[in-house]
Amino acid sequence: MPTTETTLLRQLAKRGAELRLDSLLAEVSALTKMFPDLKHGSNGRLSASATASTTEATTASNPAEATPVRKRQVGRRRWTAAQRKAQAAKMKAYWAKRKRA
Repeated sequence: MPTTETTLLRQLAKRGAELRLDSLLAEVSALTKMFPDLKHGSNGRLSASATASTTEATTASNPAEATPVRKRQVGRRRWTAAQRKAQAAKMKAYWAKRKRA
């Protein structure tokens, strides 16, 4: 069982993180007011409004109050059928050449 000191430190760290998050969100809000085109940027990162809605969902005191947030899918892009077919032909030629050698 955690000691009282550990519990207190964890609570203080959580509170500090919440305050830092609030200040960062305020800074994001101020920047998007100064530069409105940042809100709809095409640099692959989440926009300020999407970031704010993600934080609201994660910092809600009651999990039932948290709104579902769509997260950007991270991963590799899938090959099309044509790309797979082309790669298969290349590999078939590659192995045929190696077999001959």
